[in-house]
Amino acid sequence: MEEGIINHIIQQVGYVNNEIDKDPNLKKGFRIGHSYFCNVPVGTGDVEWYNSIIKHEIIPLIEEYWFDNDDKSNFAIQRLGLD
Repeated sequence: MEEGIINHIIQQVGYVNNEIDKDPNLKKGFRIGHSYFCNVPVGTGDVEWYNSIIKHEIIPLIEEYWFDNDDKSNFAIQRLGLD
């Protein structure tokens, strides 16, 4: 996997996890875990793989967490984006 994507995952997921920790309705048990990023399929591009995980796994999770706060969920989703 490209080092840039690894660094992006560490920094941006870490940021979102900090926001989750600060939310009194969520806290530590709702953090985005490493398991989403463990199975990198062979033959796909790193960016495509990452974007697929974000689109199909993480965005629905964030939208559920902050269903009542569009600004917070949209900002978190933008932080995770990778084009």
